[in-house]
Amino acid sequence: MPIGPDAQTSSPPSALAVVIPARDEAAMIESCLRSVARSLALTGLPAGVVVVDDRSRDDTAARATDAGRRFGLDLVVVQPHARTIGAVRHRGALAAVDTFGLDGNAWLLSTDADTLVPESWAPDYVHRARLGLDAVAGVVDLRTDVDVPTFLDDWRRGYRRTLSVDDHPHVHAANLGVRVWPYLTCGGFPPVDQAEDVALWCRLRDIGARVVADPRLVVDTSGRIDARVARGFGAAIHRLHALDALDTMGSLDIRTSLDARTSLDAS
Repeated sequence: MPIGPDAQTSSPPSALAVVIPARDEAAMIESCLRSVARSLALTGLPAGVVVVDDRSRDDTAARATDAGRRFGLDLVVVQPHARTIGAVRHRGALAAVDTFGLDGNAWLLSTDADTLVPESWAPDYVHRARLGLDAVAGVVDLRTDVDVPTFLDDWRRGYRRTLSVDDHPHVHAANLGVRVWPYLTCGGFPPVDQAEDVALWCRLRDIGARVVADPRLVVDTSGRIDARVARGFGAAIHRLHALDALDTMGSLDIRTSLDARTSLDAS
């Protein structure tokens, strides 16, 4: 039987908090926050944003603070000096719970600083919360407002083949939502340096949380090859770029290579 708090889990979230890790994202944090602000405004719920400045060498923190003020966001920047991306995301989640006084029925929404969310993003998570879900994993596409390497067209085609009408095998921290009480109950993102999103998903399933992978929730990420995390999504793209330069892409299963970090067999 699924676990749950005393309050009805089919009720709307009491509040929302978006957690965004950022390392040297001065060029992209503003557009990300603008998209988040537009989406949160449509929910009518109390909402806050935590930007986790992960040892940036540029003015990411200052730009995030300024953008939050201009876009009317209740935004804080934290600098936890954590060693791994898993620890960075978890510190951000805990900061959101503490800073905004979130109760167990609030939702944490996770995305990345190089990502744009559609206006329907936060309302879509609210809708799924009302259905009684505890966590939802969306999917990603590539942004059209920044340069995307042409070799990633093959990746995009392969990725789309993995999506069905109402399910998919991926878990991306760039597009993930979870109710606070199961997040805290399962221990949250573990302090790992890769696949922290998949590990969280496994933890949630292990405690009996109601989880769904929904291909209708889509965000656009940059597809850049200058990765911020050594073993993350961008690093996988960088490896594909290197292989493309060696003219070996024709014999490579692109989907398998790139999705190795973030795919989870839902069976």
